Amino acid sequence: MSTDTPQNDTNPNALPADFKVLVVDDFRTAREMMRYSLRELGFKDITMAADGAEAIELIKSSKFDLILCDWFMPKVQGIDVLKTVRECPENKDVPFILATSTSAETLIREAVAAKVTHYIMKPFTVDTLKQKLSKATNLKF
Repeated sequence: MSTDTPQNDTNPNALPADFKVLVVDDFRTAREMMRYSLRELGFKDITMAADGAEAIELIKSSKFDLILCDWFMPKVQGIDVLKTVRECPENKDVPFILATSTSAETLIREAVAAKVTHYIMKPFTVDTLKQKLSKATNLKF
């Protein structure tokens, strides 16, 4: 059987077929680029949210294995989505990557204090995303 997903029975760190990703960004183009990059890496089950409020509702109703979230959004910012996720016992260990176009040290400290798994600078390449995902999830691509 042929599959695009980077997995096999001998690699315990391979991407499971049912791995669910939530992508959150208020810019449609950014969401589409993130989805494209994730598909390039073999992810299939990708849910999109247009803002932090929508993301929180989705997180309440579904279980995700990874959240890739923009920081600066209207309604609810990414850091607040992260804090909400970490307050929920069943989601406290979900890998959470914040995407941002700023490298301000105060923001990075705030994200670390909120228990972000990793952060990524926008714009990013598929290779950069692959590196961040490998560190955040222990998956091998």
